[in-house]
Amino acid sequence: MKKYMKRVLAIMIIIAVILSMSVTAANAADQAYINSLISAGFPADYAALLEQVHQRHPTWTFTPIVTGLNFDDAVAGESKDDYTTTDITVSYNLLISRNRGTYNSDGSYTYKIVDGNQQKQTGHADASDLCISYFMDPRNFILEDRVLFQFLDMSYPANDSGILTALETITKGTFLENAENGKKQYQMFMEAGQESGVSPIYLVSRTLQEVGTDGTNGQVSGTYPGYEGYYNYFSVGAYASTTGGQVANGLKYAKDHGWNTREKAIKGGAAFIANGYINVGQHTPYLTKFNVNPATWSHYSKYTHQYMSAVNDPAQTARTVYNAYKNANILDSIAINFAIPVYKNMPNFASTSIKLNDTTNSVVGKEPTASSFSLRNAPYYGAPTVTKVNNGTSMTILERVRSSKVATDSVNVYAFTLQLPFWYKVTANGTTAYTAYENVPITSNVTMKIGDKRTFGYSLTNGVTGAVRFEMLDSRIASVNILTGEVVAKATGTTQLIAYTASGSVDYINITVTKADGVPSQITSGTLNIDQSAKLVSGINIGTTVQTLINSVNEKNYVAVYKGGTKQSNTTPLATGMTLALVINGNVVKQYEIAVTGDTNCDGSLGPGDAVLVLRHLSGLQTLSGAVLKAADSNKDNSIGPGDAVTILRAIG
Repeated sequence: MKKYMKRVLAIMIIIAVILSMSVTAANAADQAYINSLISAGFPADYAALLEQVHQRHPTWTFTPIVTGLNFDDAVAGESKDDYTTTDITVSYNLLISRNRGTYNSDGSYTYKIVDGNQQKQTGHADASDLCISYFMDPRNFILEDRVLFQFLDMSYPANDSGILTALETITKGTFLENAENGKKQYQMFMEAGQESGVSPIYLVSRTLQEVGTDGTNGQVSGTYPGYEGYYNYFSVGAYASTTGGQVANGLKYAKDHGWNTREKAIKGGAAFIANGYINVGQHTPYLTKFNVNPATWSHYSKYTHQYMSAVNDPAQTARTVYNAYKNANILDSIAINFAIPVYKNMPNFASTSIKLNDTTNSVVGKEPTASSFSLRNAPYYGAPTVTKVNNGTSMTILERVRSSKVATDSVNVYAFTLQLPFWYKVTANGTTAYTAYENVPITSNVTMKIGDKRTFGYSLTNGVTGAVRFEMLDSRIASVNILTGEVVAKATGTTQLIAYTASGSVDYINITVTKADGVPSQITSGTLNIDQSAKLVSGINIGTTVQTLINSVNEKNYVAVYKGGTKQSNTTPLATGMTLALVINGNVVKQYEIAVTGDTNCDGSLGPGDAVLVLRHLSGLQTLSGAVLKAADSNKDNSIGPGDAVTILRAIG
């Protein structure tokens, strides 16, 4: 018996050694793959995530796009007015910028609608930096196949075996399975891809993303009033105004380009995408939204020439494209390459939870539209309910986290990333579980006076450093240094200071700014025209000096004139484009753009060039705006016309 036991023990030891050797070999192989990704140009944290994808899909390949951009600079570049938007009807309030809307007397807020209906407050508004940074950071999407496909190289594949069959499968049950003049539409997409150099699977997916599956969308129905018989499968030229009209605009483009058959629309749209995007370096869904590939910049400046403004569109498109590959059963049977942008100085992606020093972990729950709310076993929309608690229940916050899901087969990207993106891990009534941020109203408030400066401290779990960024939801009221958390109060009102980490933890606080005793909150004048809404000073004649301007305002002890960030001396002649700043305690808290009458080329004098710019504006060759447009009204009749150019020419003799 002892000999038997010894043999069994020996066999077990041998098996353990073999298993250990296998694990060691596997680990070595994993590390070798990670090292190969790092050698190719991926940062180590990217490589660790991509190795996990490689385990599931060994045939997939990954190519880094080295942008050379600092990540924070890229987020700032995409944060310009109208560049990047989010749907206000489905987005959590911290994801929507308040830099351009207006506050109402009842305390509500009216957003500046970029794409939709201003009066009805539906559609898209500018996304917040918090929102943009999440969607721009590729690390948030690598591990989930459904959204990883936003980095899919959309060029026509070198080996197209199986593509036509896949197209037939993908279009089945949609309006794209129908034929025109005996020719199936999936055949048209295949030919369009071959002719344009674009993946036919992407073209089909893009169409279904743009116009839906049933063919009733006005862009593809062929029955839209005034544009009967015209089609626009990819919504080319379908820009929206504040009152709508995107379908009509898209079909006008189609009519202008002769897309009076489905085949012409498919092939014409594919050529547009190829020539304008795929073949100039914007060859992934991500890059068509975020133009950060240096290969494109010889054609279009970075952050411009973007196919859409919606911040979540690449992730949403990815889910559609992924489903196309999955439904066609070709995820691992054809060559698939992902081109993923890499940035410099990205925030630390390590898992951590943030807490501002001025907020509290002792909170009271309150569901906005019901008398109770759910505590769930995981932080994502639709997670199983552990228990329900009534409004007014005291809770202790343990962690602040982001949704652990990005998309599923049955739930789209909106629900996880826009509607309910932020979660608290809490203890309530003896139960530890998760609840959405919307169930915990903000109660932390800080008051500052105009001109005050303060740095807000915070703590992080897990000993993480270098992970935090700050944002002020309305930078008109207060500004914040995105790295240090230093806040400068600028104007009366209430805004939110947001502190967030790359891994998705968020904390925020209300900041109410009040008027400082004896300190002005705006610049006024009895002789100049000062538009407080547009932040514009006009009624200034050529030759007026800085000192003369300062003497013309009521707050002369609190103002200075700047050009390009440099303070101007009192004897400097004013020029259009300079700024008149309200300075409190050494901090610029408000700026007004200066318009010098007639000085449209911003050189501080009158010349033929100023008249030329007026005429170019009138002819549509150039669009003047802001202070330059105001300066163009040289005859001061509150409109721009030929008489303004004549007035300038007469003034210079």
